[in-house]
Amino acid sequence: MLQQLCKHLRLAGLLIAAVAGFLAALLAVHQLVLPVVGWIFPSLESTFFDLAVYGGYPQRNYVSHNLTSPDLQQVRWDDKCDNGFIFISPQGKSVEHPGPMILDARGNLVWQTDQYGQAMNLKVQEYKGEKYLTFWAGHRGSSFGYGNYYMLDSSYQERYQVSAVGEGLQGDLHEFTITKDGSALITIYNVTQTDMTAMRRPADGWVNNNLFQEVDIETGKLLFQWNALDHFSIMDSFYTHPLAGYWESIPFDWFHINSVEKDDHGDYLISSRHLNSLIKVNGTTGDVVWTLGGTRNNFTDISSGEATSFSWQHDGRWLDQDQGTLTVFDNSDAGPLHLDASYSTARMIQINTTDYTAQLLHKYVSDRHTRAASQGSVQVLPSTNTVFVGWGHSPVFSEFDIDGTLICEAHYGAQYISHYGRVTSYRSLKADWVGAPVEPPRAKIQAGRLYASWSGATEVATWTLQSADSYTNAPFADVDVVDKIAFETSFVLPDTNSRTRYRVAASDDEGNILAYSEVATEDPTTAKSVWSVLLPLGGVFGVIAGFWAVRRFRKGERVLPKWRRRSNSYSHKYSRL
Repeated sequence: MLQQLCKHLRLAGLLIAAVAGFLAALLAVHQLVLPVVGWIFPSLESTFFDLAVYGGYPQRNYVSHNLTSPDLQQVRWDDKCDNGFIFISPQGKSVEHPGPMILDARGNLVWQTDQYGQAMNLKVQEYKGEKYLTFWAGHRGSSFGYGNYYMLDSSYQERYQVSAVGEGLQGDLHEFTITKDGSALITIYNVTQTDMTAMRRPADGWVNNNLFQEVDIETGKLLFQWNALDHFSIMDSFYTHPLAGYWESIPFDWFHINSVEKDDHGDYLISSRHLNSLIKVNGTTGDVVWTLGGTRNNFTDISSGEATSFSWQHDGRWLDQDQGTLTVFDNSDAGPLHLDASYSTARMIQINTTDYTAQLLHKYVSDRHTRAASQGSVQVLPSTNTVFVGWGHSPVFSEFDIDGTLICEAHYGAQYISHYGRVTSYRSLKADWVGAPVEPPRAKIQAGRLYASWSGATEVATWTLQSADSYTNAPFADVDVVDKIAFETSFVLPDTNSRTRYRVAASDDEGNILAYSEVATEDPTTAKSVWSVLLPLGGVFGVIAGFWAVRRFRKGERVLPKWRRRSNSYSHKYSRL
């Protein structure tokens, strides 16, 4: 019996050693071999990035700043893209601190905050002649949200908060657009009951009824409201869900409004993802003027279906209403049950409302034929005549010439695991922005260096290191000056004597000092995690142990030592104690 037990223990030990060796080998390859290969062969680095060799969401850490930013991979770059700022709102299981974020054109952090938690749809908008950062924040459900809309001024102070109007209604994450009239357009998902017998479901089934509102920003007064159930049937929907509608907790998301904007004539253009349609709504009566795409399509497609075949789309926008041109992000994907193409595209379409024809003008495809199961945005940049595309559920943004030629693309997460939603940004947009934070720059000393940053400041051109003797109370004097290149700048300190005080001054490109930091404090050197050392060593040891165990087993030798029972004399000897 004892021999049988020992045999099982040996086999178990061999199995554990083999599994440990295999896992250790994978870990060693993933953590040690592939990064070195990527370093030796730079052309493979972007592929390894998308394979999550560097993690699902590679990040940059800072000494002077308490948050992190994506360490993005520039898959394609052209200096033509080196302008403006990029506005994203990373979220997902790999993002520890979700929130609105600004990057420069090369991917360096400019500003971020996590005080609002789950935030979506960060962009620059103008209100009463002043530019604001606007976004939604609140609780996100599976496909919509409940929250409010925020407007921050150029100093990143909250100036306005906009909410949905009506008892029990809350603002949805999909849209917050400021009109030329100074009002705000917002979307609302309201769970309600309706007759679903046409779908062989209850007469009082549960649905997401979609509304949009136009609200006065100053007073919160409701100016206009549109209700999808008043104008469309749930039978118009392309969306299917076998359980939806039977319970309030699983409403049928039949319409799924995800963008709305007001045109120069006071009418509205909305996007219904689950009707596969862009819809023009009369701004006075709320009646549907026309529908592009879907079962109620009013247009003849003169480009072999390319202008009306978009599906599960996002971000329908007028480009030039007089010319009839508009843009839309064509997901062609809403999950495994709703897959219409192998990759997503951005499209520029021209419609003629005299003879009701539609044609595709241009199509925009990412470097690796990205497919986004949700989210996404398209933006035409007038200053450069380029098109900026955010790929939503896939952590990618791209910039194209107007004719569809890809000129720049960056990945801020591993694309090949994007199906799992590890890192997403509902929209990715590009715009000019001037930020002047109220908070001063930050400076920290670590291991003989001073690190400086100023989150949100866009006009810093140089950093000046200054020092002063704390005993004599002498004024600060300049020690060194460096150009600001990235978010955080560091200086080698000439003297780490505790008598010496250091600070930094931030200056603009004309040499004007914008602000001083507080006196820098010592930040204890952050030691590497013990695990970052032990895991690779353990991996190597596991591989060696696995080979050793297999070799001994093949020779018929014991893998584990043979344990002997203690003699009776030993037992008797100590039983008397």
